[in-house]
Amino acid sequence: MSKIASFESLECLMSQNLKDLSVISFVNSPCALLSQANYKRENIFFLDKKSESTPDLQEVWKDEKNIINETNLTDILRKNNITDVIIDTVSSPEIENWAEKNNLNIIAPKWKFQKEIENKIFFDEFLTTNNISSPSSWILRTETDVENVERRLLIVQVPESNGSSGTFLVKEPQEIKMLMKEHDLTYPLLCREYIDHANTLGVSVLIGKKNMIFSALRTQAYFLNDKGESKYFGIQWTKTSSFDESILEKINQNLLKIGQNFQAMGFRGIANFDFMVRRGEIYFIECNPRLGGATPQISAREELLHGLTFVEEFAKCCRGEELSVNRPFIPKSNYEGFNLDFDVLFHEREGTSVKMPRPGFYREITKGFSFISENRHEFEDEKTIFIYNFLPREIKVDRDIFMGFAMTHNPLLNLEENTYSFSERGKDFLKKIKTLFLLS
Repeated sequence: MSKIASFESLECLMSQNLKDLSVISFVNSPCALLSQANYKRENIFFLDKKSESTPDLQEVWKDEKNIINETNLTDILRKNNITDVIIDTVSSPEIENWAEKNNLNIIAPKWKFQKEIENKIFFDEFLTTNNISSPSSWILRTETDVENVERRLLIVQVPESNGSSGTFLVKEPQEIKMLMKEHDLTYPLLCREYIDHANTLGVSVLIGKKNMIFSALRTQAYFLNDKGESKYFGIQWTKTSSFDESILEKINQNLLKIGQNFQAMGFRGIANFDFMVRRGEIYFIECNPRLGGATPQISAREELLHGLTFVEEFAKCCRGEELSVNRPFIPKSNYEGFNLDFDVLFHEREGTSVKMPRPGFYREITKGFSFISENRHEFEDEKTIFIYNFLPREIKVDRDIFMGFAMTHNPLLNLEENTYSFSERGKDFLKKIKTLFLLS
């Protein structure tokens, strides 16, 4: 029987089968209290350094390859008969070689596929080859390619970027050279038509040998700043009933076609797709084959995945087993929760000292938030907010540091057919979050 452990994975923390899961942590981890409040005591394992020369575990924890090399992780897994390890984001050749050597399953898509599919140019060519609806695009390898771009209002992307980092809006092709100089960009770049008056949506798909399971749909909250830079605020889950049946049918058909092609490639695991909807047409733009900002909520709210337990199904497909069911269509869901990414609050605050909030569950009050506890059952209350970060209590802002997020069961956006904006409640929520960090 498989036994699953994670490195304090939020997907596991929020899972309905938490009692069957184990967690790897370390003493004084910023999230150690979260683990201790929710996992069975016998399922919590604390790492030790391999030697006195090993760096502080807070530093080691930043890279799973370092955890393997600098701690007693392998001994812990063997001693406790753990067979499966859920990693936070992307795999690597080193992690996969270590797992094979120790007869372990890495619960993540294979590194080869993660590296290929998340590359913007690779995925754009995949969409074109397989006749999947997508915006007009150009691959820029030379200045001549820039001169051949035919449209105005363009999105320019660094192929190996993620989130809103490395994504830019330009008004005409001539601006691309200036953009490259300003941001020290190099060829190749992906350039695609800017689809105006459209909503950007996301969906997660679990892909097994033959079966697939689609999640509910979510709105990707991107806003452009005055410099034309795309800023990512997070996601808001969207009621299935808010979409016309014809749109849902197109989404299902395209996802099924993409999924079948992924299966033929040998891909197993999770794929998160971004696409745009405008006037009844859909345009696929990106794929991120890894856990992300949406998956903790999919784990917490089973209605977002046809009533299924996310961690169980995710582990099955990554082990090469078949999924429990075949659900290649968007489920009916009424959930409208929001996951607010804190990074957007700190883009212009590099080097600023910030006191980080305690990870756990909070209640929203008139002037901010009041801490309740670390017990995840608090989140069963629709009014509870989950605030998460994995940082020391006081840090200096660095653009390479993930600052965390706030997860609420309530919507923060007003959604219209081709646009969205923060509601009054959403604006108030943002103000309270800034207060939490003592930001003006």
